[in-house]
Amino acid sequence: MYLGEEYVNNKTLADVTFVVEGRHFHAHRIALLASSDAFRAMFDSGYREREAACIDIPNIPYDVFGAMMHYIYTGQVRGSKAPAGHTWVWCWWSWGAVCDPAAGMHHAQLDDVYVWLS
Repeated sequence: MYLGEEYVNNKTLADVTFVVEGRHFHAHRIALLASSDAFRAMFDSGYREREAACIDIPNIPYDVFGAMMHYIYTGQVRGSKAPAGHTWVWCWWSWGAVCDPAAGMHHAQLDDVYVWLS
């Protein structure tokens, strides 16, 4: 079940804000809890983020974080080609396989995010 693209980074009913590269990204805990074991652990256990209204996400580009959130909210991968000279890698919460979406290789776990390596 997905909330839909209209709720990606939308303040409407958002109850958590991520700070990525100094920029705010608005989200809905229920959408994150429903789609990701990593977010479920973050918000439903003893982590400090459980009650935080604003959560800093270090070491990940804003656009990459946005692509992951878009996938969580819609179930669709946005921007399936890596930037020139880079290779897509699934990582962050769940270290996975190197993928090349341009070659039709897609990873199905929601606890991953695209990043690229030069």
